[in-house]
Amino acid sequence: MTNPPRSPAFALAAISMALTAAYMVPTMLPTLIDTLGSGLGLGIAGAGWVGTGALLASAVTGVLITGRAARPGRARLAVVSLAAMVAGFLTATLVPVPALAIAGIMLGGVGGGAVLSLASAAIAAMANPDRATGVGLIASTVIGSGIYMALPLFGGGLAVTVGSIAVVCAASVPFMRGLPEAPVQTGGPAGPLPARGPGLVLVAGICVWGACEYALWAVTGTIGVDELGMDEGIVNLILSGSLFAGLIGGGIVAVIGDRYGRTVPLAAFLLLGVASKVMIAAGGVPAVYTTGQLLWNLTYQGALTYMIAIAATLDAGGRWAVLANAAFGFGTALGPVAGTGILSAGGIGGLSSVLVAASCAVVLPLVVVARRTGAVRETSGPGPERQPVTG
Repeated sequence: MTNPPRSPAFALAAISMALTAAYMVPTMLPTLIDTLGSGLGLGIAGAGWVGTGALLASAVTGVLITGRAARPGRARLAVVSLAAMVAGFLTATLVPVPALAIAGIMLGGVGGGAVLSLASAAIAAMANPDRATGVGLIASTVIGSGIYMALPLFGGGLAVTVGSIAVVCAASVPFMRGLPEAPVQTGGPAGPLPARGPGLVLVAGICVWGACEYALWAVTGTIGVDELGMDEGIVNLILSGSLFAGLIGGGIVAVIGDRYGRTVPLAAFLLLGVASKVMIAAGGVPAVYTTGQLLWNLTYQGALTYMIAIAATLDAGGRWAVLANAAFGFGTALGPVAGTGILSAGGIGGLSSVLVAASCAVVLPLVVVARRTGAVRETSGPGPERQPVTG
């Protein structure tokens, strides 16, 4: 027996809004750290640790509710988690006392981790997890880019930045009724995780890859302004444009799904991502930096979409998808600290060398996992009924 199926379009909308809310803190990280530092008097270093703490809280929560996310009742728990996010970020918006604001942001991180886990598990219930993930990340990118462009219109600052996150979380609540549920038969004790070898390799790889991506994202503005001497307004415009470039990467996956397999597209995205890091962090001219920024976000979005979709194919209950997103969360949490630390100690050359080496190291393991997922899907036996995806 399974739960009544959700409308495919409503299911996609629910997953998209859940991913958007869950990814708001990582998406807004550069502006959030800047406004926390100035708005609460924490300084950049202190604000960086608050951002890292929120991302770690999100990742830990994701791991802790892995089993719960694979059982029925996702929609109700998603609403509760979004309510926690709204409460936390509203506290940080309306009560600019450092201790309370930081506590509110941590609560928002916990809620975001729960929402991300629930959305990740729901993706595994979709007929085409590649397309579902791609559409969800496209929505997240569009909304995040729009907020980046709108912030100056409202004056910027801590209240506007954190308040915008609370607004997105509140707007996501009505959509959660469409979140695909787990089959009732998975409500009992969960069995052992299938495909442990590929799953562990994927989780480790996505953690390292995520750390590299966000180590660069955290300092990319600094590279443009301080290293290349670019105007801060121009750099912000480039960052906003690079987020929109991510739509192309997510759009490619949303259109083709797994029609041509995952191995070659994932390998292409990962290798182009390495090239983009060289362009951004090589200390070159502004034109090369700008091109690298656009290419980087395009490849980032495409690679992340495929990796989450691959995780969804390893376990129909969605547990590997939850763990993959949690591992990505750990990577994103470590990234800002690693990026600022390496840049301070080794300069732009040291940062480029470390990021390129680490990114190259995970390409082969992740591509091997992508190659094996088709066989895993075919031999894993009958799973729960999956939601069809339209389009």
